[in-house]
Amino acid sequence: MLASGVCSLALMYTLWQKFDPRVFVFFGIFLAFAEIFVQLRWRVNIVCNHCGFDPVLYVKNPEKAAERVNLKLQERKNNPAKILARPLQLPKISQKRKDELEKMRAAQSGKTISRQV
Repeated sequence: MLASGVCSLALMYTLWQKFDPRVFVFFGIFLAFAEIFVQLRWRVNIVCNHCGFDPVLYVKNPEKAAERVNLKLQERKNNPAKILARPLQLPKISQKRKDELEKMRAAQSGKTISRQV
């Protein structure tokens, strides 16, 4: 917010050489750009660099998230530069838990789940 305020004041004094109420419009625009930048930076940094897991995509579409992880792991497997790299410590799912997840997914298919509390 401070950077947006300073930039809008600097722009105001550059354009009009005195205080002008139009500075609040510039302040709002600079705040919007700052928020967009913060959200994009957060979104890019949340994806795992090693396996490609994206938690935001997982919430929206678990199958697509799993597909992206599989693609990233295949690329890693086929990349000669990664042959001597340390192996990933990926969690294992037991057969019992896998069956539970499949039953839960089958029961929820076609239902809309509200995220409101």
